[in-house]
This record gives sequence, structure tokens and C-alpha cells, in this order.
Amino acid sequence: MSTVNVSTSPLVASNPRGIVVIEGATISLSFVVIFVCLRIWGRYRYKTSPGSSAPSFGEPRFWMMVSDLAILASSVVAVVLTVIACVGVKWGLGLHAKLLRSTQLETTLQMFYLYQIFYKFGAGLSKIATCLLLLAISTPQMKNFNRCCRIMIIYIAVYSISCSIVTAFQCGYNFKSNWIHGNDQSQCFYKPPFWFSHAGLNIFASIVVAGLPWWLFSFVTYKRKYTIAMIMTLLAISEIVLGCVRLDGLYTSTHSLNDISYGATTGILVSQLEVNFGIISACIPTVLKIMEDSIKPFFGFSFGSTTTETGVHSQSRSRNLGAMGSHLPTIDKSKPRSQYERFGDDDLEMDSINSGNSRENIIRDDKVLDLNIKIETFYTVERELDTKPENNERAAQHYPMSITLVNTEVTADFWASAAPEAPQMSIFNPGLEIMAQEPAAEVSQMDEKVSETSHGLAVSSPSRFDRKLVLKIDFYLLTPLLLLNFLSLMGRTNIGAAMVQGLPKDLKLDAMKVFLAITIPLVPLILFEVPSNLLMRFLERKYSFSYMRYMSIITALLGLVTLGQGFDKSYSALLATRFLVGIFDSGLIPGCIFVCALYYPAVHLQWRVSMVMVANIASNIVGNILAFGIAHIKSSNGYHGWRWIFIVEGCLTMAISFACFFCNISRPETASFLSDEQKEIIATEVEARTTTVGIAAEWKIFLSNGLNYIWAACYVLTCSTTYSVAIFSPSFVQAFHPHYTTPQVQGQVVPIFIVSGIVCLLAAWAADRINHRAGFAIAGYLVTAIGFIILRQPKILAPRISMLGLYFVSMGTFTSLPLLYSLPMINSATPFQRAIGAGFVIGIGNVGGFVSAWLFRTSEAPHYRNGMTTSLIMTLVALGLMAFAWVYITNANKRSDKNATTTDTGSAIDSKDSPVVRRYRA
Repeated sequence: MSTVNVSTSPLVASNPRGIVVIEGATISLSFVVIFVCLRIWGRYRYKTSPGSSAPSFGEPRFWMMVSDLAILASSVVAVVLTVIACVGVKWGLGLHAKLLRSTQLETTLQMFYLYQIFYKFGAGLSKIATCLLLLAISTPQMKNFNRCCRIMIIYIAVYSISCSIVTAFQCGYNFKSNWIHGNDQSQCFYKPPFWFSHAGLNIFASIVVAGLPWWLFSFVTYKRKYTIAMIMTLLAISEIVLGCVRLDGLYTSTHSLNDISYGATTGILVSQLEVNFGIISACIPTVLKIMEDSIKPFFGFSFGSTTTETGVHSQSRSRNLGAMGSHLPTIDKSKPRSQYERFGDDDLEMDSINSGNSRENIIRDDKVLDLNIKIETFYTVERELDTKPENNERAAQHYPMSITLVNTEVTADFWASAAPEAPQMSIFNPGLEIMAQEPAAEVSQMDEKVSETSHGLAVSSPSRFDRKLVLKIDFYLLTPLLLLNFLSLMGRTNIGAAMVQGLPKDLKLDAMKVFLAITIPLVPLILFEVPSNLLMRFLERKYSFSYMRYMSIITALLGLVTLGQGFDKSYSALLATRFLVGIFDSGLIPGCIFVCALYYPAVHLQWRVSMVMVANIASNIVGNILAFGIAHIKSSNGYHGWRWIFIVEGCLTMAISFACFFCNISRPETASFLSDEQKEIIATEVEARTTTVGIAAEWKIFLSNGLNYIWAACYVLTCSTTYSVAIFSPSFVQAFHPHYTTPQVQGQVVPIFIVSGIVCLLAAWAADRINHRAGFAIAGYLVTAIGFIILRQPKILAPRISMLGLYFVSMGTFTSLPLLYSLPMINSATPFQRAIGAGFVIGIGNVGGFVSAWLFRTSEAPHYRNGMTTSLIMTLVALGLMAFAWVYITNANKRSDKNATTTDTGSAIDSKDSPVVRRYRA
């Protein structure tokens, strides 16, 4: 290859795409260097004494050491990738091929090939480091998890090494065969199968790695587990997104053979970011600990909540047992005792992993022999001895660790004699664990149902809200609610299909009249959702008129009005019927949410309210398909297809509503399908308090709670995106694919809603699993924001990437929105406040429908750039509000804990008649 004078190389200043690559690579690499240095420093900081023995294979310290080596190796690869990218840009990578000399083009091609080879190693090493870290944290009893981690490590190593070797020699036995002298474009660009296969394998690995932290922390609970798992999952999702973008970039570059130097920059940049995000993800646990230790003395801030909600017993907290800041890890009561073995510091890279000069000594000798129980298990906290003897009373304290009871009942006398100085214990039924918890003055802060014995022992009952009871409620309650909700949205949105089938032409409607006809139901939806819920509750309490019958009647009236729309002869008649649609539709969604909140505890509620959202999604899909078929009805009376859409769907709505009328479901205590024991269980678990204060006081309490306004504001901002996706998705798809016919457009839209429904249910399941919602809403907003960023560049990006952005917007929106259904419910103390909250938040949120209609004006079609920008800003504002609410709830609970420790046991427990919520849930 002839030499090239560097002075004749393309100037970087005239290479904007190359500058973007350099900036993105160097900025992300700087974060990698910071995080890796913090991790290594943190590992050295928490390291044991020099005299400790070397770790043997399979020990946690061994996996942690290998993880450190993998992190260092992947960091070196990241630096090499950045250097290769900079050299490639210097030689013209990012400029059009026609602007480059033959030798320059050949050099850029070499850099591109080298980059792909090193990228495969870097991406694999970063994922392996994460798997090794999680493997070091897990316990030996988590056999399935450990087996999965080992399989993933082998899987990632095999495909990374094999694909790297094949890429290096895919054009011949000689590495230099990848670029052919005298030919500016490599012939093997025509068939790069291993590049695409590696991209697919890598995306699958990222998906699995994204779920591993949640699997681990569902068994072993640490102070910062939610924060760590959420950040690691978000970074893994970012890797998945970048992998998909890289896959499309590879396709573009390999099919644009005349301009590879220009098209390859996208693949290079996203590859660099993917590797860097993977490295940062593996450093998160250590870095969070260091950051917390650094800022906590100044701001009192902690990345971990003061409470950990586990199972159906919320807020079973770990205790700070010593001056060193050590915590007992809490244990998920829904998991078998065999899952837990190792205890110690709550740091993920804790001293129990690095055995030696540990700050905690754990002595475990549990023996459970039916009625003969021997306990020699204590948690020892060592403190520095003071020179004054009177200050050494608590220099070393012993706390009982958790044990499992088998086929026996432990009495208070046993504990009084066995450990008279121990903290108060919560005793569960045989087979469940005993947890070391609060001293006597702090037991009242537990958000469990607490009673006291003559010995001052706090006794807590385990959850009896079992799967059998949940499925029974689902069958009798959730089934009719979903049917009614399905029909409700169909009656509101079927006008869209009618517009396509000739309604504007028959009624002589212009663009403004069409806009008013579509949006006028939002007015009664905003005004009447709170009154509808209060009316439903009043009729039930005053006249024993059940909730289900009330909702069945208003749905039947909605069907009757829908039927009447089929006979509209004028624009004024259409407006009148559309207004009535909004009135009768206003009570369905808030009514469903309110009734679900009466029957399901917080750990089962999110899945059910998300099913309401899925019913809406299904209504969109089925309604459009049904309308398409009905519109082809031919009749002798001259009625066009749009009239038959209203007539048939109206009759169907009335028929199903009539069937649901006989599901006489009201409050849980009056439900005929529940036994007395099941009614008692629901009353215990749902934690709805009764109150003796007046209605005015209830309103005052609700309106003075600032969280309700945050939920409403988030709902407005989120609802605008939801309406945009539901209404304008066909327009967006048509803009991406101008040559598509109407059936092809519909065929592209339906999968968007199907995928969104699946993601919505997965997020709901995870939220119920860990009893946390705000973090998932924030994740949904982040995904939505990424989608809008992509959609703002339709002219630059390929249609497939733009479609990916539409998927992100839909998935993120339908993940966040149902979480805003449940958050007002679980943070309202009384049924009256829940009735107000459901209507208030959802009613105010319908303002978003008006916003979306004005955001995407037809004059800006087909790309709606201003609408995309405004929606992006609104999504980021909603994200900020949700993050603020999360921080507010955490600090409010901390203040509640602090205040409770200054009171005695009796005064610390909330009065049952008090409508004030002592603890919030995020």
C-alpha cells in the first residue's frame, strides 16, 4: 500500500459525521474510565487484610476477582476502539467515498474491519463481567440462578470468540484478504452473515442480562437493590436499543457498497456506546456504594429506601445494628428459607465475600428438631472500646438471626427465656422465618398488622391472600370489568373508523367540525369522572345498588347512544350524541380502578389495572378489525357502512352490558362469592381504613396532598402521548412508508399495540413482584423519550429505525400510564379518598387528549417535527415529576420513621379511624 501524506488526509473539521463519532466515543469513554477507576478503588477499599488466603475456584471472591479482570480487559478494548475510530476519522471515515482517494478509502475500510473485531470482544467481556458480578453476589442455594449465569458466561464467550475469528478471516485465510488491493470495496461486504448473526446473539444476551438483577434481588434483598437493579436494567435496555440500531446500520452499510466510508459511522458509534454502557453497568453496585458513602455525611442522602417491601408484608426493614453502618439483609417472606444462606454487610461487594478482617462475625448453628429447638445464632456487632467503662455497655451486642420453624409453634415464653435482651421478634406460622426487627419502640412503624402479647412480643400473621383467592377474585370481578372497559373504549373510538368510511361526506363536515366531533367527549370525561365515582359509591351505601350494576347500566346507555349515532342526520345531532358518549363513558375507567383497589392489596393491584390498559389496547385492535368488516355491509335502505359500524357495535355493547348486570359485585364485605374468612383476609390485606370525619374533611385531606397533583400532572403529560399513538400511528407509518396501502399500514400498526400490551403486562408483573412502581414509570418515560428522539429525525434515519422509534414511544407510554392508575390508590387511606383519586387523576388526565390533537396538526404532516419535539419535552417533564415524587416519598417515610422513634409504642401506631396516611408507597 502506497504511503499517504497526512497533510493530504481529509480535514476533520470538514467531517461532521466523523466529529460526532469522536465526540460520542471520547465522552462515553471518559465515563468508563471514571467508573472503572471507582470500582477498582472501591474493591481495594473494601478488601480484606493482606494475610487472607487466595480464593479457590467457585468461591464468591474468585468470581469477583475474575469479574475485575474482565472489567479491566473490556476497558482496554474500549480504549482501543476509541483509538481505531479516531484514526479512521482522520483518514476519512464519515466522508463520502467520492471525496476520498483510493488509499484513504482502503485505510478507512481496514479501520472498520479492525473495529468490528475488537467490538465483539469488548461487548462480550462487558456482559461476562456483569454475569460474574451477579454470580459472586448470589448464594450457593440459588442453584438455578447460578446455573443460568454460568451458561450465559459460556454462551457469550463462545459466540464472541467464534464470531471474532470468523470476521477476521471471513474473506480468506489471510487477514489482509478482508480488503482487496485495487478494489475500493471489499467483496465480502456482499455476504457478511456472521456480522448479523453476532448482532442477533448479542441482543439476546443483552435481554437475558437485563433480567438477571431482578431475578437475583427477588431472593436476596439489600438496601440498594431497587436502585441497582433499575440502573443496570436501564443500561441493558440501552444496549439492546443500540444493538438494534447497529444491526440496521450494518444492513445499510453492507448494502451501500459505493459509500461504505460514509454509512459505517452509525455502526461504529453505537458499537462504542454499547460496549461502554456494558462496562458502566458492571461497575454500578460498587460506584453507588462509594457515592452514598461520599455524599451521605453532607446531605444525608441514601440510594436505598429506609424500607424494603417484601411479599405481601410491606416495609419489613433491615436494621442498622452498629456504629459501622452494618445492616441485616431482609429476606423475602414469599421465598423458601433454603434460598438464604449467607448474611453480612448489605454492600453487594461485602466483607462476607472477602473473608478475613470482617467488620461482622456471623455465628450460625441453627437446629430445628420439631418441638426441641436449639438456637445459637447471633449477629455480633463489634465496636471500638471507649476508655470510659460506662460507655462500653453496648460495645458488643448479639442479635438473633433468622431461623426456620418446622412443624412447631414458638411461644413468647420461649423467646423471653432464650433471648431476653433481643430486639422484638415477629413470629410467623410454621415454615416461615423469624426476622430480627425493631426494638420495642420501633415495632409500631412496621406496616404490618401488629398485635402485642403479655410479653411485649410483636406477633404478625403471614399473608393469607393466596393464589387461590386471587384467581377467584379475578374470575368474578376482573372478567366483567375488562369486558365493560373493552366496550367503553370501542364506543368512544369507533368514530375514527366511521370517518374513513364516509361520515364526513354524508354529514358535510370540514376539518374543524371533524376535530370537534372527535374531541368533544373529552369535555364530559374531564368534568364527570369524579362525580361518577362519588355517585356510584353513594348509591351503593344508601340504596345497596352494587358497583357492577351501576357500571353495567352506564355502559348499556353508552351502547344505546352509540346505536343512535348510526341514525344521525346532521352535524348538531352528531355533536349531541358524542357529548353523551363522553358522559356515559366517564364512569368506566375510574370505576374499574376504584373497585380493583377495594379487592386487591398493593402487591396484586398493578397487574389488574394494567389489564384494564390491555383491554383498551385490545379494543383498539379488535374495534378496527370489526369496523373494517362491518363497513362492507350492504343494505337496501341506503345506509352507508359508517352507520352500520355504530349500529352493530352499539347493539353488541348493550347485549354484553346486560349480561354483566347480573354480576352483582359491590364492596368485598357484601360479595356473595366470598366466604367470611376470605372477606376477613381482604379486609386485613387491603388496608383500607374507615373514618369518622366528615366529607368536607376528606376532601380537605385529599386536596392538601401534593402527590395527587403530581399524579394528575404526570397523567396529563402521559395521556397526550397515549392519544397521539392511538390516533396518529397510521399517519406516522404512512410517512415512513409512503408506498404502503391502507391494509399494509394497518398491518404495521397492529403489532405495535400487541408488543406494547406484552411489555405493559411484564412491567406490571415486575412492579407487583417487588412492590414498587415509580422506577418502572421512569423507565417507561426514558424509553418514550428515546422513541421521540428517533422520530424527530425521519428524513435522516432509515424507515426501519423510525418504526423502532414508534415502537419505543408506544411501549414506554403503555408502561407508564397504568402505573399512574395504581399510585393514587395505594397512597390514599380511605375508600372515599380512593374514589376521588381515581376520578380526579384520570379526569384531569383527559386534558392530554386535547393537547395531542393540537400537537399534531395536519399542516405539519407527515413528519410532525414540532409535535415530536413538544411531546419529547412533555415526556421529560413527566419523568422529572415522577423522580421528584419518588424522592419526596422516600424522604417523607424517613421523617415518619424518625418521628416514630421518639414516641412510645402506643402513640406510634396510627389510629384506625385516622384518614392520614403515615407511609407512602412509590
